[in-house]
Amino acid sequence: MAYHPYIPDRVVRITSLYSLHYFHFHEGYAFPGERHDFWELVYVDMGGVTLGDGDSAITMPHGYACIHAPNVFHRIDVDVAAKTDLVVVSFGAEAPALNEIAGRPIALNSECRRLVRMLLGEARQFCGPVLDISSQTALEPVRDAPRESGQIIVCLLEQMLLRMLRQEAAAAPQQSRRMALTDEEDIQQMLMACEEFMLAHLDGSVHMADICRHLGVSATTLKRLFRDGMQVTAMEHYQQLRLREACRLLRTGRYTITQVAAELGYSSLPAFSRQFRARLKRTPREYLSSVSDAIDEDGIWHHGRRLWIKG
Repeated sequence: MAYHPYIPDRVVRITSLYSLHYFHFHEGYAFPGERHDFWELVYVDMGGVTLGDGDSAITMPHGYACIHAPNVFHRIDVDVAAKTDLVVVSFGAEAPALNEIAGRPIALNSECRRLVRMLLGEARQFCGPVLDISSQTALEPVRDAPRESGQIIVCLLEQMLLRMLRQEAAAAPQQSRRMALTDEEDIQQMLMACEEFMLAHLDGSVHMADICRHLGVSATTLKRLFRDGMQVTAMEHYQQLRLREACRLLRTGRYTITQVAAELGYSSLPAFSRQFRARLKRTPREYLSSVSDAIDEDGIWHHGRRLWIKG
């Protein structure tokens, strides 16, 4: 029997690596800019930046990434109010599809952020622990770098770029959708769609821009929607849902407090505990000890009102 191979399309094919950086910038730092004939990925791991991409200024908070296309002039302005950590990866590629998402902010989902972490871990094995040498002009592996590291880095980067393409393609139909919020039924449907989106992303990755893009509404409309329908802001409701899920996970008895904090994307255990105490007036440990007397979740979050019904 004759076998016939299937040759998969290479939507993104990394051909070379130019730099792998993890920069720590102080507030107010500015990089005047540069232009080069290869691609560059910038990811905001902490803080926030404004990137220049050609004639565009792109504001990027924590968790967002942007791809600069070859030969496009780009620069960096770090927010004046916060220290900022950036991942910067420069690479050569045969990837015309990347032009579809280049030059705009993209909120990375949890899978893409996991790939960033894996890429950084591999980069430290490949290049050594110091990744913030801005004067570096050639990528040189350390003497004892594992032989597989270079290829693993390429595979992780390709996978992340492919997932970014898929993520943005899935969001595109939602971006073109515009709903006229004229009656109570429309408002209820929009609020339900918003909560479904939030519940699917309880790992802390959701920002206002993500919700607006998913629902196809402006930020002004979203603020009015939650003010009138929920009496809280969209992001306050998102944090409530995350903590409601934290309570549920703790009640199962299958997770430690540390595991719950990690599962829901909190930056640290103290950050999780502070927010938990601020909203529930008790620490996670105190909640566990009194879980048998825990008040009903709807009572915690909606003060006795049914969801979507104004009090």
